Amino acid sequence: MADLAGDTAVVIEALGVGPATLVGHAFGNRVARLVAALHPGQVESVVLLACGGRVPAAPEHRAALRRVFDVDASPEEHLAAVGAAFFAPCNDASVWAGGWHPVVAHHQGRAVADDDIEVWWTAGSADVLVLQPADDVVALPANARSIVDLLGDRASLVVVADAGHALLPEQPQVVADTLLEWLRGRSRRVPR
Repeated sequence: MADLAGDTAVVIEALGVGPATLVGHAFGNRVARLVAALHPGQVESVVLLACGGRVPAAPEHRAALRRVFDVDASPEEHLAAVGAAFFAPCNDASVWAGGWHPVVAHHQGRAVADDDIEVWWTAGSADVLVLQPADDVVALPANARSIVDLLGDRASLVVVADAGHALLPEQPQVVADTLLEWLRGRSRRVPR
């Protein structure tokens, strides 16, 4: 993960947009937190979508997540696994039926297995907004509460109803509105 964080910091520097606000979903928020920890001059704040890392998912939900990447699964089995792992029961998982690449999952799994959670968990000294899906069975809401409690005044938590781990295709307007409101409250220049 350190390579991914380093690459991200280089891009921020090359574009001249630092210190930046990084938004990361699931595995991406681990990378965003690591960028903030290892390259604090490049990161002003971090937004975590579906915050996981400490409190593990139940065995049946970890199994559903693995089934998402099973190339031998029928289309029906695959979609059922996507729904079970990523979506709140009230939402349509078919919007994420395609685009699953086992090689990417393998590399993410290796990166997570090789990382040190103590290095990235707190996002260095950056301010943190957590948008946590209420129905997330992969990155459990207890993870979000844990980091916000630990970080105190530099963290805010917004729980998003009717959303699972996917979050973005489930509640895109809530995510956008909450993120923009938070950034505006930080006196950042955000388009209206």
